[in-house]
Amino acid sequence: MDRKEEEKIAKIVGEMTHYLLKHNIQLFDVKVHHHEESYIIIFQIESINQEILIDLKDKMKYGRDEEIEAYGWTLMGNTDLEIAPRLLDNVVFEQKDQMTIIKLIRNKHER
Repeated sequence: MDRKEEEKIAKIVGEMTHYLLKHNIQLFDVKVHHHEESYIIIFQIESINQEILIDLKDKMKYGRDEEIEAYGWTLMGNTDLEIAPRLLDNVVFEQKDQMTIIKLIRNKHER
C-alpha cells in the first residue's frame, strides 16, 4: 500500500471512529483487510441506536467522488462523515443479533 493510500484509509477510519464516539458509541471493533482488488474496513458495533443507524446510512450513501479523491481528502479531520463516504465505492450494512457490521469498501484503481 502506498503512503497516500495508507493516509486515506487512516482518515476514513478516523472520521468513522469520531462519528461513533460523538454519538456515545464506545464498544466497537475495527479491522482493515487489504485484498488484491480492494481495501475493506470493517466496523463491528454492539447495540447501535436505530436513529443513529438511519443517520449513518444516510451519510454513507454518496459513493466515490474523483475531485475529493484528488484534492479534498487532505481536509479530513473532525468532520461529521462529510468526506469519508466520498472515498468509498460501496458500504454494506449487516445485522447479526445485537451486532451491526459496517463494511466500507474502497476499490483499488489503476494509476
